[in-house]
Amino acid sequence: MAAAASNTIKKQVLEISNVSGWLYNEPPPLEYIFEGVLKKNITGFIHAVGGCGKSFFMNSLLFSLCTGTSLWSQFKPARAFKVMYLTAEDSEDICRQRFWNMSKDFSEAERTTMQQALEKNLILIAGQPLPLLVLKDQNPTLAEGFKILMELISKHKPDVLFIDPKSMAYGSLDENSNSHNTAFVSCLKKFNELGVTVLFSHHEGKGLGGKGLQFSSRGGQALSDGVRWQIALSAMSTDEAKTYGVDALNFVKVEQTKSNYTKFIIPFWLKRGEGGALVLADLQTIKDDRITQVIKQVLESGFTCKPREFGKTQGKEFTTSVKDLCGATIQDVRVNVKEGLLHGVFKKDEKGCLCAA
Repeated sequence: MAAAASNTIKKQVLEISNVSGWLYNEPPPLEYIFEGVLKKNITGFIHAVGGCGKSFFMNSLLFSLCTGTSLWSQFKPARAFKVMYLTAEDSEDICRQRFWNMSKDFSEAERTTMQQALEKNLILIAGQPLPLLVLKDQNPTLAEGFKILMELISKHKPDVLFIDPKSMAYGSLDENSNSHNTAFVSCLKKFNELGVTVLFSHHEGKGLGGKGLQFSSRGGQALSDGVRWQIALSAMSTDEAKTYGVDALNFVKVEQTKSNYTKFIIPFWLKRGEGGALVLADLQTIKDDRITQVIKQVLESGFTCKPREFGKTQGKEFTTSVKDLCGATIQDVRVNVKEGLLHGVFKKDEKGCLCAA
């Protein structure tokens, strides 16, 4: 005779916090993975449309953490950390190529130090999908993969776990189900309980992708609700490329879309270098240099005016010519001419008209 299903509900024990001395003793400072940007022991993710550079961005973060090296001023590792990298889609040789491209501009001595840190701190599991959850009676249940990963974490004791991408750890769960996404985040938070910070990558949904929004990631919104930190990557638009006078395909915008414990970082741009390596881009300097070159070009073609005439009828032909060539506003021209006069790029003739130095 089959045993009857048990209706017994397991009693949950709630722990009450001890708040004694809270207002008398200063609490210890928060610990960070990246100083002032990413707090330790939380779960977060990076989202972008396909082909935007999520994996390379994630590789850059983990390379920075393993070696204790800051690749971009916005992400300064608090120290070198032990990192476990679970990448289901990229093979070992692809990871090696990316790491080489990220390090090749450093000196030989620096690369030697980085190599030693990499061997000590990186636990790489490449090209091996590992579903952490499985559907059992239509309910998300911890899979064998979770047990395997938990054993690896217990053995190697990483500070940070990177999973790339989410879909390869999500198993057979429904991506659009909020309850399934909640279960996935809860699964990852079990690693937080061991002192491990968890970051994963995820695709963005159709229609909202590339707009740098908190809920632009694909699937149920409970995913974004459950994590504590998000970064969005987006491609450069045609209008932005025209503003800066660059090739849109070479640039990626980084925006923070959620941060529960830190200030939001100011959006910044990365440029794809050799082999896809992402380097910090100073687009304002690129824009200013382009405007300066265009102003020189217009001056050499015979157009000129007095700087004080910018925006007035007398200077309209000059500023319009500059705008037509590079999209610069009158204020852009004023600023660049002022800087150019200060640094000897431009000068004034005996009538006070602008000319190239």
